[in-house]
Amino acid sequence: MKADHEHDDSISQPEMVNGDNEDDDGMDASLFEIIQSRAGQAQPPTNEKMPDKSTNTAAIGSGTTPITHHARTITAEVDVDVDVDDDTVLDTLLEKGRVVQCTSGTISNTRTAANANANATRVDTGTPKVEEQALETPTRANADVDTSTRTHMPTLERQRRPPPESQPGAFALGGRGESEEHQVEEPVEVYSPTSTNESQSTNRSLNDGLVEAREVEDEENPAQTLPHAQEYRYKAAENGFQQYRPFFCGVLVIVMLAVLLGLYFGVQNGENKESSKQEEQSLPPTVILTNTPTATPSAAPSAIMADLFEILPDYTLESLRNFSSPQSEALRWLENYPNISQMETWRKEQLLAMTTFYHAMNGSHWAPQAASTWIDYETSECQWFSTVEGYVNEDGTWTIPEFIISFAHNQLSEELGYQPTQCDGDGRINAIALLGAIQPATGVRVPPEIELLSSLQYFDLSFNQLHTNLEDVMPPQLFQLKDLVVLGQNFNFLTGTLPTSIGLLTKLENFEMMTNMLKGTLPTQVAMLTDLQFLAVLGTQLTGNLPSELGLLTSLTSLGAEQNMFTGTIPTEWRNMKKLKQIYLSRNPGLTSSIPPELGELSSLNTLNLDGCSFTGTLPSELFLLTSLGALYLQANLLTGVLPTDLGLLSSLKYLHLGGNELSGPIPHELALLTSLKALALGGAFHTGTIPRGVGLLQNLTRLMLTDSLLTGMIPSEIGLLSYLQVLDLSNNPDLSGPIPSEIGLLRDLFELFLSNNTHMSGSLPLELEELVSAYNLSEVYLQGSVSLTGEIPAGVCFLQIPNCSYPYGWYHAPCVLEFECTGYLCGCGCNCTDTSF
Repeated sequence: MKADHEHDDSISQPEMVNGDNEDDDGMDASLFEIIQSRAGQAQPPTNEKMPDKSTNTAAIGSGTTPITHHARTITAEVDVDVDVDDDTVLDTLLEKGRVVQCTSGTISNTRTAANANANATRVDTGTPKVEEQALETPTRANADVDTSTRTHMPTLERQRRPPPESQPGAFALGGRGESEEHQVEEPVEVYSPTSTNESQSTNRSLNDGLVEAREVEDEENPAQTLPHAQEYRYKAAENGFQQYRPFFCGVLVIVMLAVLLGLYFGVQNGENKESSKQEEQSLPPTVILTNTPTATPSAAPSAIMADLFEILPDYTLESLRNFSSPQSEALRWLENYPNISQMETWRKEQLLAMTTFYHAMNGSHWAPQAASTWIDYETSECQWFSTVEGYVNEDGTWTIPEFIISFAHNQLSEELGYQPTQCDGDGRINAIALLGAIQPATGVRVPPEIELLSSLQYFDLSFNQLHTNLEDVMPPQLFQLKDLVVLGQNFNFLTGTLPTSIGLLTKLENFEMMTNMLKGTLPTQVAMLTDLQFLAVLGTQLTGNLPSELGLLTSLTSLGAEQNMFTGTIPTEWRNMKKLKQIYLSRNPGLTSSIPPELGELSSLNTLNLDGCSFTGTLPSELFLLTSLGALYLQANLLTGVLPTDLGLLSSLKYLHLGGNELSGPIPHELALLTSLKALALGGAFHTGTIPRGVGLLQNLTRLMLTDSLLTGMIPSEIGLLSYLQVLDLSNNPDLSGPIPSEIGLLRDLFELFLSNNTHMSGSLPLELEELVSAYNLSEVYLQGSVSLTGEIPAGVCFLQIPNCSYPYGWYHAPCVLEFECTGYLCGCGCNCTDTSF
């Protein structure tokens, strides 16, 4: 038998299950052979009972059976000639010609209505014709399946059929309620009822939604048993899916487990990545120890420190890689802090910064008073040692350094009333002041973590003689402290240049850099500190011109730039600093030209110190308009002219130093109007005339220095009225004459007397000097060069020659001094007198 296959290109070819399509032709040929063989057995048995139907005599010209194999529809036409009663034969064939069809996992016995094929056209060729077409009507197989043959039949396309309950055979229990459009046709197996052994050996399962066909007896021939529909066995193409079902199920279970585990570990990994991301912003989980050959990684930070590591800057995290760094030492200390788990994050940060500062500044070598309170678990960081009152000596004693705390600094403290405290009301550190507490050591550095003390307002490390670079004690991070009010680094002998970033500290009021060894210029960015009140850069060796931009500092009250190497002149723009009270520019020999008269516009000016510069010209008359002026220091310049009588207008003046210039002329009597005057220094000039007797009216005077001049006449006796006088210097006035007035014995506070090189001064020393030495403060007497003095020095005055003699002079004890030339006219104190005429 031959079968022609025609493929309709309009029908899509679905992808085969497992890709098996190589047996299509073989299966079709086998199918046609079965149909042909069954065609010869179309005559039903005579004793078979047929259903009660109306009979029609007809010759079956053709029987059509729609066959679907892998989504392809095949119509098989078979010619069978049967000479029997049409209706009987047709019904008989329809009963015996069972077609088992699987649709959506079910087996059903399809019966085609008799009248569907009764008028089929007869084909005389006797050759089955296979045609690929889409069927729209139900069909009926007109031949029995060979019971000796077991094969796979292609899937039959699902057709509309009568309810299966009314037909003999097998049908799906759930088939009636199932949508035809959603049912999938699957391949079926047709078994011969005699093949029981093979069918029984098959692993049967009725759990696939299938039912076993029931045996139906022919109504007319009950003895004859019709072929049984065998159990459906699902296979994937030809590879026997049932055989590999456990394997695929196992694979499916493994895949599902893998998916679940993947989801679980995916979530965990996501959490770990988030945690790692946070740790990368804080401390890396592996910290390499760089200071030992066996650098073993340290553990990741504990959970109680996680909040701290989230906010630590990168430079701190980098430093924590080094096990012996100050940051690592501070962290280890902090981890053992009592109740650290209950501590707020900001305080952890504060303690870490303070402890890092202690280790970075070599805290273990600080003065005992300071070192004993820092990094103490039982002492709040608000009570760790800090002071601005003085400094600590090596033996642990206190010194109040009057000689190094400048007059301007004292004035500023008095006027501002600024008394720094350790912490504010919330417990945040706002002051670190370690004046003299840090012993000189190598390698001390202010760590960048100083930036973490964001509430810091007062930072002063003065009087520690650190001898290091400026950047070591003023790191860039220091200039991020926007609330900083006071920054002091006095007497530390720092090197380097002042950074321009100083302009970032916009709230700064005090900037003190006295007595260091800096270089470069004073940065103009200082003018950005609009709140600045006190600027002290004296003794820092700065060069260049004085910045005119300083005129923008309208809040500035004190400017100290002494002992530097500034050049040029005083900028006229400084006239705008109306609040300026103190100007210290002494010992800048590069400052030249005349004193600008614009300084007379600074109505608040209290102190003008231009000593040791190279100013020329005369004293500007505008200066005498400064009625608030209390101190005028103009000595050691190149000023010329005479002393103006307008000096008497400076009624508030307390200190007047005009010596060391080229001034000439007499001392004006108007000076007697300066009743507040405490110090008068006019020496080193070409003053002529006598000492004004009105000097006795300056009863507040403590220092009278008229040395190195051309004064004439006698020392006025009114000098004895200066009861507060401590220093009297009339030396180097060769034209002074006459004896020393006995009224000098009334100067109970006198401790220095300079009468040397007064060649015309005569007479003996007054006995009252003996009382001043023995009962009061006189400790230094200079008489050398005054060769006209005669007589014996009083015995009490000779006490000043004792080697261990000393007297308190400010912050130290000065040695006693007695200097005179032993001659035949002046003797005593171990000097033999040769002239006894006196």
